Amino acid sequence: MNNRRVPGLAFKIASVFILTSLMLAGTGTAARAIPPPDLALTWRSHWPVSPYSNDDLRVDLDVTNLSSTSSGAFHVRLYIDYIPTTCAEAGIAEVLSAGVPGNTTYSYHMGALAGALSNGSHFLSIFVDSNCEVTESDEVNNSMTPESVTITAAGAAPANDDFNSPTVITGVNFSGAMDASGATRAADDPHLWLCGRYAGMKSVWYQFTPSRNMSVILDTFGSNYDTMIAVWTGSRGSLTGGECSDDSYYAANASNSRLHVNLSSGTTYHIELSQYTNAFSLSGITAAPERDNAAAGRKSTEGRGPPMPRNQLFLNLRPASSPITDFDSDLRSDAIKLEAEAAWWRFTASSLWGGEYMGPGTYVRRSDFDSDRITDPAKVDASNSLWYRSSYTGQWVGEYLGPGTWSMVDGSDFEGDGRTDPAHFDALVNALWYRESRDGAWHGIYMGPGTYTPVAASDFDGDGKTDPAHFNYSSNVLWYRGSGDEAWHGEYLGPGNYAYVPACDFDGDGKTDPAHFSSVTNTLWYKPSDGGAWVGTWMGPDDLIYVPAVDFDGDGKTDPAVFMTGSNSIWYAGSASGSGQIIYMGPGSYTIVN
Repeated sequence: MNNRRVPGLAFKIASVFILTSLMLAGTGTAARAIPPPDLALTWRSHWPVSPYSNDDLRVDLDVTNLSSTSSGAFHVRLYIDYIPTTCAEAGIAEVLSAGVPGNTTYSYHMGALAGALSNGSHFLSIFVDSNCEVTESDEVNNSMTPESVTITAAGAAPANDDFNSPTVITGVNFSGAMDASGATRAADDPHLWLCGRYAGMKSVWYQFTPSRNMSVILDTFGSNYDTMIAVWTGSRGSLTGGECSDDSYYAANASNSRLHVNLSSGTTYHIELSQYTNAFSLSGITAAPERDNAAAGRKSTEGRGPPMPRNQLFLNLRPASSPITDFDSDLRSDAIKLEAEAAWWRFTASSLWGGEYMGPGTYVRRSDFDSDRITDPAKVDASNSLWYRSSYTGQWVGEYLGPGTWSMVDGSDFEGDGRTDPAHFDALVNALWYRESRDGAWHGIYMGPGTYTPVAASDFDGDGKTDPAHFNYSSNVLWYRGSGDEAWHGEYLGPGNYAYVPACDFDGDGKTDPAHFSSVTNTLWYKPSDGGAWVGTWMGPDDLIYVPAVDFDGDGKTDPAVFMTGSNSIWYAGSASGSGQIIYMGPGSYTIVN
């Protein structure tokens, strides 16, 4: 860049070379002059390509040292609507580099936060070594032709754009969609330190005050852009907490967010949703350290192709308890039956039926292998292969689960990532095996001596992760290993002959409640996870089969439910209304597989 520096610099450079050559010649030693470094701006781009007024503008660039000689430290500056003519002129953003080794390319990024540029057309100029700190062999290649960018006015801000006007969540099961394309970032939006980020773009706010202690899952699954979630307590300007989630890291919702949090009764929680940003500054000017390759630091390709809509934002909140069978993602159980190798389910919201031919095999209950919050029809066939139809792609996916004779452990999520982990129990060695959905590795857990039955989809400690568990019918003792403390806990469930009821959370606190049902007395008994007394419910006089893990009214609490074989109907006691409801499942002979 010395072509625009102090006059006579070219003469100074030439003089340095002549003096160096004379000094070397004077030593009587054959030597070759060391070439100076040559820093060149070899690539630059900005995104979004077509930014709105509420978008952070990021500029990526590559600096290549074309010489074999390493450079010293230097500055790179970004200018808006201006081309500097002297050294060290202030720009809108800058990076200080420690230097670039010879024949090496380093990548940098910088930019401006939303609102820094007015609406309309602008041009971006980038200059390498803007302070004239490095003497180079070529001072012309430190810049490129200015790049044009047009800022378009964003749409109207949504009603919950500001912290002081949140959307109030009143129910423990919540699912809401909105157009957040016009949302803005307030000057006092908190930084998301636990996500390793400063304040996100396009923040919107929700508020939730639980009426009881509970463990919940929040996610943005279904949103069509890169999101972040944070949960805060306190008041504006003095918020605390900030538990945060950036990416869920799964194919169906990789750039969406999922967060598990424990909430206290009566405490008001402020839920912030924002768009991921690569802003790295408190002042509105961004500057990132150098990277050692051109790809580093470029998390998202958003904005590099056709403009994305970035207008569909979802927030889903539900207890972090056992999964339910939900084919339409309305957070309400759908009744399902297996008849002649076909699964049929009744959508609770519409009362319409859906179905899928499953073929021979054993149905796998309460499965969501693609993490989209919609149940995937699944089975295990005679070859020990798991098959499921992804509700996200619509395609069938198969996986061999290993040799041996074993039974599936349905609805398991040992990682707490919202994605079902294939799991099975080998009674010969009393071992539970599961494959983590994130890394694909299999893990084995010895469950202890004795003869017992594995318990599916249980989270007794409320941390959002499945706890390995089994029930001994000889001693009526339930055993589970907490995924938090990894210690085994045993509980005697009382005398009598009964069937253990898995995956139930009757008080809606996000923790599994031990429960059992006696077909002799038709009575359901469960023990609240808060340590309260056992609660008994008589389910009626008919020939009954208990239906576990259902929440037909969508209040986040398990509804006591039974299948009445005489009338082919499910009867359940809605925990929200307290009244009994009947679902007729149709004529014929079939098995309820909720």
